[in-house]
Amino acid sequence: MVHMDQVREDVGKNFPELKIASISYAGEGTDSRAFLLNDDLIFRFPKHQEIVGQLNAEICLLPLLRSYIQVAIPDFGYIGRRREGGFPFVGYKKIHGVGLEKS
Repeated sequence: MVHMDQVREDVGKNFPELKIASISYAGEGTDSRAFLLNDDLIFRFPKHQEIVGQLNAEICLLPLLRSYIQVAIPDFGYIGRRREGGFPFVGYKKIHGVGLEKS
């Protein structure tokens, strides 16, 4: 499980130009844990090895979808690798709006 000190370390190592002023827990789903950096960037970290393939597919697929759909989707401006385990992780500008949830 990824914790805030590990987020700071992994993001700092992969993106030394990104100055981290704040980190907060943003939430998690079945597959990933998310953190909010500097109040405007979301960084997502896979929880399990099995999810790595899905994240890699997202990294490839989302840019292709951008020209076909009208809703905001993550634009992975940051793609890095965790120091521990080498799992990929992604970062993108926070998308403002209401999340989809079961009622």
